[in-house]
Amino acid sequence: MPGGLSPNEAARSLLEDDDIEVSGRNVQRWVDKYPKMIEAFSRLLKIQGGDVVSVDEKHFKSNGKSMWFFNTMCSPTRFILSTDTADDKLNYNADGLFADMLKRLSRHPRMILSDCLRGFGNAFKKILATNPVPESIHINNLALKGKHIDNNMHERQSGSLAERLNGGTHGFGSDHPGLFSMYVVYYNFLRSHMGIGGITPAEKAGIIISGKDKLRTLIRCAAASLVFA
Repeated sequence: MPGGLSPNEAARSLLEDDDIEVSGRNVQRWVDKYPKMIEAFSRLLKIQGGDVVSVDEKHFKSNGKSMWFFNTMCSPTRFILSTDTADDKLNYNADGLFADMLKRLSRHPRMILSDCLRGFGNAFKKILATNPVPESIHINNLALKGKHIDNNMHERQSGSLAERLNGGTHGFGSDHPGLFSMYVVYYNFLRSHMGIGGITPAEKAGIIISGKDKLRTLIRCAAASLVFA
């Protein structure tokens, strides 16, 4: 969990700090349920400013098994667009990751930045290069015409994720644990970033969450979207 707390530790913290009595099991259920619900709701929202998209991957372990967390990010806004997990990095099929990314954007991306992973190149050719208007380019060596183009912003985001994983891998019981959805919700909607003027990626992308408790607003909006879907 964010902050490196286990579900039981989070339950104790709620009791000590807010006089809210809840079991660790219920905290884990919240982590599994609400972030995924919010993430599903957020996929209905279009993201502004997606001319440049970066792609990256981060290693983690689930039940002692090596896994990889893949994600795409809108570089101008820092908004995480799509995520996926797999147990094989070298043979990873990124078609779904790229297709989900396109659903989030209000326009076709002009540039895709990634490393040289074969799955990224194959997905670009299949999902993006087939649409010539506007034409997209794929930079998978992070250099173009001798001018260095780096992926530092995405690397910093991956580093932030690594801190969460290293400090809060308690209770991982699936190949796509609730912690990832929780992290994406936190990163996109709740955490301000100095690199984009001290606002959240969602705000930079044109998504304004009203109210003092943004998380509660998100849960209510997500629940309403399910009722009226």
